[in-house]
Formats: sequence, structure tokens, C-alpha cells
Amino acid sequence: MKGADEYADLFQTGQYGKLYIVSSEHARGKTFCIFVLPKNEEAILSTRPAPRNSHSVEVYGITGGNPGWTETYGWLHDGPWQDDFCKLVEERKEEKEAEIKREKDSMAQKKKKMLKELNNYWRHINMFWKEEFSLEDEILKKLGYPRPKSATMEDWKKWKKEYQILFPPLFSFFEFTRSIGTFFYKLNRRIKDFFYILRYVFIENYYTVRIDNSKYSKYSYHDSDELLLYSNFQILVDFVEIELASMQQICFKEDRGLKYFLKGIWVLGIFLKSQRNSELGLKYLNSKNIGDKEIKELYLWWTKIRFKRKSPIDISGWTKVCNDERKGKFVTKKEKRKALSLCRRIEIQHEKEDRNMLVKLIDFRGRLWT
Repeated sequence: MKGADEYADLFQTGQYGKLYIVSSEHARGKTFCIFVLPKNEEAILSTRPAPRNSHSVEVYGITGGNPGWTETYGWLHDGPWQDDFCKLVEERKEEKEAEIKREKDSMAQKKKKMLKELNNYWRHINMFWKEEFSLEDEILKKLGYPRPKSATMEDWKKWKKEYQILFPPLFSFFEFTRSIGTFFYKLNRRIKDFFYILRYVFIENYYTVRIDNSKYSKYSYHDSDELLLYSNFQILVDFVEIELASMQQICFKEDRGLKYFLKGIWVLGIFLKSQRNSELGLKYLNSKNIGDKEIKELYLWWTKIRFKRKSPIDISGWTKVCNDERKGKFVTKKEKRKALSLCRRIEIQHEKEDRNMLVKLIDFRGRLWT
């Protein structure tokens, strides 16, 4: 509100010497009132914004407009309290500016400290040439110019530049060996990447989901709702039978077979298909105490319980009705309606169960990784 906004943010409701300030707001803006208290009296608080002192006088408040809607605020009475209030305003502005400056300085210090700590993590280290670095360090120590154990990025660059100026032959030699190492490392990575591309294209297509289920025909049309259900649970089956089974072999030597050791051979391992083992996958799930009970429950439901679930048309007797008609037997309309009605009820139950388990699988999606 006009006359209140400029002061309401500077002051909180309370006593300031002889003045009692009420700083508040309502749905349409800020409100601001000033009361002059009797000499040597503390403000007597009440449920109302104004103090309860019998001789307190409101000197700043609503001067016009519709209260609660379009009111304006200003001085109701002139007097020495106006100068006192102006001094308070100046003091509060200075305090606010100082507080903002302190916050900015604090943020700048924190940012500077954070950048320094991040720079300390920067190291020019090549893990493939650890031994070569050790040899270089030994030589530099004997020459009286050791490599710093920790330094900022700027300090590290400075040290490296001095090293290049003081010992140019030594610096050039080790830089050359590092460049050769980097070349062979990159070459090795490119060769591996090439073979892995061949593996992913011709042996295991990780970008496709191959549904391995006897109830799912690979050579017929499937509706999208069925594809969605089967593909998601196939990903779960692959996770348990391939990924977790592999983790079981990595963690426990007694579960390693010949194929595990063959996969350790570089080129041969790339072209061996992943081993599928339900028993090892479940064994790994049982050995973990991190809430994998739900993953196991979903896996067993899909592979054991749902797999053995009979078709609604068989349970309801609709198959029998159709077979009897083919054989020329008389089947009443009542029997047909009864079988169809039961079949539909069972289908709804099965659909509900499938939906609930699929939702549960999505809920636990975050656990499907190793």
C-alpha cells in the first residue's frame, strides 16, 4: 500500500525507543502504523496490533482510501517524532546494506573455498604410466625439484613451466613417453570398441528386448498392451538370470564355471553369449539384505505363478461349451451365458493382477542395476 511498502520491509513490529511500530500486511499489500508511547513506559501488548497503553497516540497510519482495499498511509500528526523516525529509517537502511554486504562476502568466501578445494583435486595423472611417474619422481627428488603432492591448478601449471625451463631434456623425454602411452591406450580402446560393436550387433542386441516365454508366440501378431507387459517383465527376467547371475559368479568363486573363465579371455570373451542362470540369480538376491525381496517376488510371480496360470476360457468352461457344439451336442443359451460371464470375470481378475504387478515393477525400477 502507498506509504507503507517503503517502510514495512525495514521494520518488524516492536518498540523502538518512544515509538511503537506495527509492520504487517493483508491480502492487498503492506500495512504500517506508528504510535508514540508515554514517557518512560514500555509498550503493553494485546491481541490487537496497537499497544494497550492508555495515553499512546497513533501518529502514522491510514490517511485516505478504503481500509483493507485502497488505503494510503501517511503522517496523522506532525512533531519531533518525525525526526526520530527519519533517524531510525537511516539506521535500518545502513544495517540492511551492511547485512547484504556481509551475505555477499560470505558467499564469495564460500565460493572461493569451494573452487580451491576443487582445484586441489586436479592432478595430471596417467594410471597406465604409474611406474614411469615413479621413476620420474625419483629423478626429480635427486635433482632437488620434487613434484608437489597437492597444488591448485595455477600452482601446478607454474611448477610444470619451471620444470620445463630447468630440465628441458628430462621434461621432453617423459612427455614423449607419455604421448606414446596415450596413443597406445587410445588405440586399444578403439579396437575394443570395434569388437564390442560387433558383439552388440550380431551376438547380443542390448537395444532390443527378446521375449523368451513359451506362452508368447514369436511369429504372430500381439496387441500393444500385451507387448508392454511381456517386454517389461522380460527385462526383469534378463536382469535376474543374466546380470545378477554374473554378479554371483564375480562375488563367489565356487559358482564360477568354465564359461566364466573363457569370458575373461579378451577377444574370446567378447564373442561369447551371456550365460543365463536362474538359480545363480536367485542365489545372489537371497545373499543381499537391501530390500531385494520385492524383485524376487516379481520374478517368481512372472516365471512360476503366472506361467502356470490357466486361461480364463478353460477355467470358465467356455472351451468345453465350444467343443460340445462342434461335436453336435445341444448347449442351452443359459449355459453359454453362464460360461461367458464367468470367463469375463476371471479375465478382469487376471488383468487387475497383471496391472498391479506391472505397476509394482515400475515402482522398483530403481533397483534394477548393479
